[in-house]
This record gives sequence, structure tokens and C-alpha cells, in this order.
Amino acid sequence: MIIDLNDLKRLEAIIIDENIEFEKELYSNSEILDLKDFHFKGNVAYNSIDEMILSGKLNGIMLLSDSITLESIAHPIELNIEEVIENPQNTLDISLILWQNIVLEIPIRITKNTSPKKVSGEGWSLQDENKEVFDPRLAPLRELLEEKE
Repeated sequence: MIIDLNDLKRLEAIIIDENIEFEKELYSNSEILDLKDFHFKGNVAYNSIDEMILSGKLNGIMLLSDSITLESIAHPIELNIEEVIENPQNTLDISLILWQNIVLEIPIRITKNTSPKKVSGEGWSLQDENKEVFDPRLAPLRELLEEKE
């Protein structure tokens, strides 16, 4: 989304209330599967020391891959944005600024499975740490220890 900053000279602030769509090229090499329903509401204005500031709230949904099952998870985000615009030109593309803030919010690991006890696969399963599991191959060792007592 490109904003004409020439209007800022005659206005106190440029109000922005727009739906934002990101090109798939931006997130095709990241953990993000898709970006949906992003909306930015804010403004561009000069502060008291003549710095150009983009401020507002960004809402949307990131579709991410579950860290355990690789299923798609909808991860809603709500960001408060406040960025100082360095070397402003006549136009400003806020999509790139918003994208940089979204990248900072990508979780390192995400899963919707709250109980890892239920996770299993072909030939493996995740055990409860507190549950004592006895390996039958160690039965002769257990017998030797019981004889010494």
C-alpha cells in the first residue's frame, strides 16, 4: 500500500484504515503458510521533533505449520506499530514496514496439541515423564538387584 506523502505537508496527519494484502513472494521462504484478513488502522504524522512516524494497530491471521503434526494452525496477531520513517521520499510503501513487524512475531515453535501424551507415530510414541516404564530386557538385572537385598 503506497501513501502519497505530499499530502502530509498540508494535513496534520494522513489517516490509514485499510485492508492489507501481502504478496506470496514475501512469505514463500518463511514458516508462514498464508497471511489472511490483515487490517491496518493508524496514521502517518510528524512528531514534535519533526520525525515522520507511522503508528497504528495491525490485526490479522498467520497460518503456520504445527511443530509436531505439521497441520495448519491459524495464529491471530495484533500488533501496535510505531515506526520512525527515515529519509522519507514523496511516497511511502507501508506494506514493507508492516511485513517487517509481522516477521518479528513469527513464533519459533507452535502447536495446538496441549497434551503430548497423545502424540505417536509409526513405531514410536511419546511417553509421560512421570510414568515409570519398565524395559523387559532389564528383567535379569532387576532380579540380581532384588537378590542382593
